[in-house]
Amino acid sequence: MKRQLLAAQLIIIPLAIIDWSLGAPTLRSLPAAIGIGALVAIWVAIFAYLLNLLAGSAFLGVEKLLSSNRHRLAALIGLLACIVLQSQINLWAERFNARDLAAWLAALGLIPAILGGLAIGGLFFWILSPLRDWRSGSTLGWLTVMGALAALGLAIYRAWRPEHWVTVHIDLLPLVPLLPGAWLSAIRALPRFPQVSWLRLAIAPLLVFGLLPNAVASDLSNGDGLLGRSILVLRTLTDRDGDGFSPVLSGGDCNDGDPSIHPGAFDGPRDGIDQDCDGEDFLPKQPDPKDWYAQLGPERKRAENLLFVTVDTLRADRINWMGSSVPTMPGTGKSLIEKGSLFRQAYSNGVRSQRSIPSMVMGRYPSHLHWGPDGRDAVTVAAKNISMGEILRKGEFKTHAIIMERYFRKQRGLVQGWEFHDVRRIRPGFKRWDQPTSEIITSYTLKQLKALEQGPSRWAIWVHYYDPHIRFRSSRFGKGALARYDESLAVTDKALARLLAAVNFKDTLVVLASDHGQGLGTHGHHGHGSQLYEEAIHVPLAFAGGPILKGQTRPEVVQNVDIVPTILNLLELKDPKAVFDGRTLVPALLGFELEHRPAFIEALPDPHTTDHVWAVIDRRQKLIYDIRKQTMQRFDLIDDPGELQPLDPFGGSGPRLQRLLNTHRGQATWMNKGYYGGKQKGWKQPKNSGRPQPKKIDRIAGALDVQLGDLVKLKSFRLLDPPRAGDRLRMRVNLEVLKDFSGALSAMVHVEGMGPNDKKIFLNRDQRLRPQPRWVAGEKTEILLSFLVPRAAKDGHVTIRVGLFKPGHRKLKATGDGVDPRGRVSMASVRLR
Repeated sequence: MKRQLLAAQLIIIPLAIIDWSLGAPTLRSLPAAIGIGALVAIWVAIFAYLLNLLAGSAFLGVEKLLSSNRHRLAALIGLLACIVLQSQINLWAERFNARDLAAWLAALGLIPAILGGLAIGGLFFWILSPLRDWRSGSTLGWLTVMGALAALGLAIYRAWRPEHWVTVHIDLLPLVPLLPGAWLSAIRALPRFPQVSWLRLAIAPLLVFGLLPNAVASDLSNGDGLLGRSILVLRTLTDRDGDGFSPVLSGGDCNDGDPSIHPGAFDGPRDGIDQDCDGEDFLPKQPDPKDWYAQLGPERKRAENLLFVTVDTLRADRINWMGSSVPTMPGTGKSLIEKGSLFRQAYSNGVRSQRSIPSMVMGRYPSHLHWGPDGRDAVTVAAKNISMGEILRKGEFKTHAIIMERYFRKQRGLVQGWEFHDVRRIRPGFKRWDQPTSEIITSYTLKQLKALEQGPSRWAIWVHYYDPHIRFRSSRFGKGALARYDESLAVTDKALARLLAAVNFKDTLVVLASDHGQGLGTHGHHGHGSQLYEEAIHVPLAFAGGPILKGQTRPEVVQNVDIVPTILNLLELKDPKAVFDGRTLVPALLGFELEHRPAFIEALPDPHTTDHVWAVIDRRQKLIYDIRKQTMQRFDLIDDPGELQPLDPFGGSGPRLQRLLNTHRGQATWMNKGYYGGKQKGWKQPKNSGRPQPKKIDRIAGALDVQLGDLVKLKSFRLLDPPRAGDRLRMRVNLEVLKDFSGALSAMVHVEGMGPNDKKIFLNRDQRLRPQPRWVAGEKTEILLSFLVPRAAKDGHVTIRVGLFKPGHRKLKATGDGVDPRGRVSMASVRLR
């Protein structure tokens, strides 16, 4: 057992050191990394010892199975075929937008990959069968060659298509046949290992106590490798209340005896309890309307029209007028940047389009917006949000949103207030989504621009370019992911410069912005969505036209939530109902000093992921807080612009940045109770959700005073059956006839409400009342209605509304108490058992 433990330490500890070096290595965390590796080695040694007892002879039998070169070559060819098949299955599975579905398809693809590998290996063995068998080398040597070739193939594939490495790691599973050879080598080598005392073997595991400082645990838990996953396991083992947060190892739980108290919990305002463990009770703050408007002055003329240009996935440091040495967007620089003002330190407030674009066009942080419960691929934006398009329409603007990419058709509520021009209007029948679309978008926008300029009304166009988001296959700038991305910028620049050349900057305000950046391999991340490093959140922001100064570059920290109040200020528009989280940038655009303020960035949970990361940037200091992993990273963006050397998050300016971020998070959870729309993974309605909701009382009978046209008057109603889901319910309605008429009456019954998990309940039914050829004025009678309630509505609360009409005629107009805007009479209101 001692030899096995020593062998495990000699293997696992170097792996832990490699994992430490691939992250953001700091010398203070190296001893703890060695200690974690030694702890993992203990479990590996125990597993190896038990495995040797149970299946040692089976591993030794592999040498006899692969006794000839014919068998060895067939096994090698079969293994390589298995890896190739699995790689192709992974690439096919990646076409599916749903990440979980892609992972399942890739995992299930192992079955046909292994079967295909066995078939190809068997076929190769049959081809070699006429040849005389021969033997050379040992089985262990052949297995080593096979493993080396497989590892080399995966390394080449990773270098060739780095953006697919997120799924290619599943290809390691077909290498399981190599494990017998590795185990055979270990069994042979164990007798040659020296006998070491238990005391010496215990020295390395004792180094794990280096994790006690929070800064060390936070450093090591940032990655997804051996060290990060080991710390997550240790946190889980030390979490007594089961809320997912530990009081040790930088877990952040300030009360491990109460599952409602932990980082990220909803902090009830002014209740004297620190539920989110930020050190103080939450005190909500309201935005100041003075931040949204600044006087232009009598000598400066307002802008009359608006061209709002958004470019998807625009990474700032790859643009030539933002510091890149590659001429990626010279046309835009000449047509726009030289004619306006550029903010060099602008930040998006989200890293996924479904969050950051609504935030950008509504002027609110993603966590402050109202989100709907629908949307699997794109969370619905609730109609209660006030968008810039709605404010522009109130100001008598003609508003047009030209967004060709099909993804944005899925997000309901995104273009409220805008006339939506999607692909069906821009290019009917278009299917080539892997090809650039910038020229198509520019040509269509120019047509709309020409038509609007000939009209008398003020106008606003929001046009969205998407080409930097797609993967170009070649580039004029060289090879690799960065060169292909630069090519997408150049293609977009050519089309965008053509659009800007047709704009009259004297009376048209032009704004250029982006929703987020792109990883491109920096910090080991090739896409966007969960990382808040500079490459993912640093974006360009430029204003030109109207009263804006030309050729100005501003150094202040600004953010995308500042765009809407700035645009409305330059257009001299206000809406008393609108609330913004940003501020107007007009003072800076006119050449005056701008007050310093921090920027906040959010990666919120959604139907696809449980990622939950927040960041704050205050001048040159930046703090990233991953709530799910419970890690913090602090950087100095001047001394370390590449974010390669994290500073102690609990030292220096760390506590001040944490207070800023906790205040921002507290405001968000106070507004949305930690729910950010869609079928969010892992979210549960908080128990301490502020004021208790009043209990709804069943109304099964009552008086009515509603007149329907000039024919009848409703007097009262009563529900005759217990309100049980899945049953047919009967309701009696008493009425008085107001004048003589003949013919039958029909009723329409609507059952509406909310079921469990906020699922909408809706049922409508028309039914003819009992035959009555003649109705006499002054007669008091009753009608009986019946309707079936769905079984799925159990535990839901519903309201029953009724309207009457004569067959073949319109509904009788209802007047009186309890009549809704659609002319229906509200009657029973019950909770279904």
